[in-house]
Amino acid sequence: MNMPGFTAEVSFYRAGRRYRSRQATPAQDRVVPAFPWDPPQINVSYQAPQPPLGEGFPGTLVITGENFAPDAEVTVTADNCSGAFHDRTQVHTSPSFDYCPNPLFCRHYFGGEFSATIPCFCGGASSVTANDTVGNFATGAADLPC
Repeated sequence: MNMPGFTAEVSFYRAGRRYRSRQATPAQDRVVPAFPWDPPQINVSYQAPQPPLGEGFPGTLVITGENFAPDAEVTVTADNCSGAFHDRTQVHTSPSFDYCPNPLFCRHYFGGEFSATIPCFCGGASSVTANDTVGNFATGAADLPC
């Protein structure tokens, strides 16, 4: 089988009469993509109300999740302001799909990502739980400064 553009020299170099594989050093400034075998995780952040609004107006809790089941419903529950009340919302995760601009360069996207926003008054902390219909779950928290 002949593969255009690929030679053994690309992945190996000669050392004496033996061949060793090159090891790539990981980039410290890059985000490593998640893989489907990684556990589900969520990131929670708080955005204060924008001027001219201020005290007495809700800010926004931003929740992003990844590694959940693809194309599934996720229930996001937030205990706002140190557990004063619960806010629950439903979101849908992204589907998995194959992207093939041409037959030699295909990529598979695993899906399972979501983003949700919940209005929240400042003060205290907020804990968030996300559960999908398959049984995956993750928890996160954010401080709510005023």
